[in-house]
Amino acid sequence: MRLPPLVGIVMLLSSITHAQTCNQTVAYYQPNSTSYLISDSADTSAQVFVATANAVDVEVNLQLATCKLNGLCGAELQIVSVTGSEEPNLNNVIGSDSVSESEIYGWSGCVPGTFGTTTFSFSDVNLVAGTKYGLALRISSGADPGSSIAWRRSATPIDSSNTYEEGKAWFYEFNLTWVWSYSNIDLQFEICDVSAQSTLGTENSSKDNLFTLSPNPAADEIQLKAASQWIGTDYNMYDQTGKLVLNGTINASNTSIDISHLSSGLYTFKVIGESNQTFRLAKQ
Repeated sequence: MRLPPLVGIVMLLSSITHAQTCNQTVAYYQPNSTSYLISDSADTSAQVFVATANAVDVEVNLQLATCKLNGLCGAELQIVSVTGSEEPNLNNVIGSDSVSESEIYGWSGCVPGTFGTTTFSFSDVNLVAGTKYGLALRISSGADPGSSIAWRRSATPIDSSNTYEEGKAWFYEFNLTWVWSYSNIDLQFEICDVSAQSTLGTENSSKDNLFTLSPNPAADEIQLKAASQWIGTDYNMYDQTGKLVLNGTINASNTSIDISHLSSGLYTFKVIGESNQTFRLAKQ
């Protein structure tokens, strides 16, 4: 059973794990839709993004699922350059990382149901702020020819007002013989700089990231201590599905935030500033 390139379905997102703290978001897009684009033995899915900050060591978090009926498979993710026509240049690989089948959520019986987040790690990739790059997802070499991987994407009309303006999705079929670009579709991705030294609960002394969020893990309440330049800045918290569960404004140098109503699990805490600082918070 070969999954079609574009399918609209309802899914839930399984638990998210990250190898390191996301100290700064280099690029990010979270669709509302739970449709998907596939990669298999002949086809490659790709997404263009622009780096919003310089980064050398990054983690890329993708919401993926694979198909058990035809054999689970691992995946290879490549960061590639982009041509003048803003197409991913699959022949110019800047960095690559592979994961095993155990790191990708499997659909039992090939029935779409749940995504999991898979983390790919890259070192010495030297991403430059303001430059466009591509993410290209392939199944692992030697995988069963019937294997496929679904990568979460946007869809209209659900994401009509939630688009990634800096790039678009691409699809390469029959081993790069046919190429499509999608002007109204974007693939989910989160690219994190993990080279910085700060973590949640520890003050970062850099000029544009001077605040402390503690404790982590937390049970009922977190304390947000902010330097003066962060006062008046908005913050958001998202659950594992990307749903906004809490938001507010930093209105003092020391702010208590009630999280007692939230379920236990991992959350994303994002400060909406010039550099969109993003961190992970564990709720007990």
